[in-house]
Amino acid sequence: MPNGADDVLSQHVPADASASPDADPPSVGRAAPESGKKRRRLTTYAAVSMAVALVAGGMAGGYFVQNEWSSRRASPSPEVVTLEVPPYQDGVTSRMPDVRGIEEQAARQILIDSGIDARSITVSTEPAAGPAGSVIDQTPASGTDRPGSAKLVVSTEARMPAYDGQSGQQMSVTLQKMGAQVDLVNRYQPGAKPGSVVASTPPVGAPLTRDVQLVVAETGSSAYLSSVSSVGSGCSSTSASLNGRDFAKSVRCEAGSRGPDTYEWVTKRAVDQLTATVGIADDATPGTSARVEVFADGRRVAQVVARYGATAELNAIITNALRVSVVVTQLGPQTDDSVYAVLGDARFVGSADAIKRLEN
Repeated sequence: MPNGADDVLSQHVPADASASPDADPPSVGRAAPESGKKRRRLTTYAAVSMAVALVAGGMAGGYFVQNEWSSRRASPSPEVVTLEVPPYQDGVTSRMPDVRGIEEQAARQILIDSGIDARSITVSTEPAAGPAGSVIDQTPASGTDRPGSAKLVVSTEARMPAYDGQSGQQMSVTLQKMGAQVDLVNRYQPGAKPGSVVASTPPVGAPLTRDVQLVVAETGSSAYLSSVSSVGSGCSSTSASLNGRDFAKSVRCEAGSRGPDTYEWVTKRAVDQLTATVGIADDATPGTSARVEVFADGRRVAQVVARYGATAELNAIITNALRVSVVVTQLGPQTDDSVYAVLGDARFVGSADAIKRLEN
């Protein structure tokens, strides 16, 4: 190589390059100083992050400790309750518990727990009011000492029985024997015998509930026909004797010899029945008779024959009628004397409120 080239190379080699074999190789340009600065910045960032984490952790821990301490201070101290246990009493015996009204399986367990052998418990069934499957009777009675066995009567579904004209008292006894509580309500019922059951809740044939309501027919109120104004010419008010019986509040209606005679009353849709004992007065001509018909708004609802020396009961249902007519026709024998049919103690029957409407 020319000497000139050697001179050039010698100018760029440091004087001590060969002095120390362990020295770091020379760096190109300014790369070494920049790398040192980056390491110093990373170290600073790590220190700051660690400090922030320590501060945050300290704050969270302090918050938890403070809350835990406050919670413990707010909680009440446990209360110690002392119960007195009665001392053992020698000679105390087991007693028969009261299991009525309890479901069968639960009742069995109670009896077993009281010391009765499960094999000594017998069960029979009987229809009763309310849900099926509960105990309705027991033997022995509750409180019996040392019961060796027990008999239970368990309910099955019962149905509301038919009343068939029975009185309210009779039906009450029947239903109470089946475990029902009975409420009696009195109400006027046209044509029903006073005191008899005319309706029920629940109805006949339905499952029998523990609470039952019976509607019982009451007598109701009445107004004599003689005290109610008729439309046009009417029957005359009188007292009469019919077949030996006296009727103080009667009406006498003439029977037409050539055709029926009609007598009318406005009933205001307020009454339910027209009742009377019908006959020919004892002081009239023997052997005479007349037909008596009752119409409610033009519809015939009852008919009887009035005869001398006899009586007939008239019971006409006239519910909701606006007008009621009584038509009387002579039957025979033919006579020159007028024939009169007597309606003994004739009256309109209805509820108390309805009769007040009729009389006003």
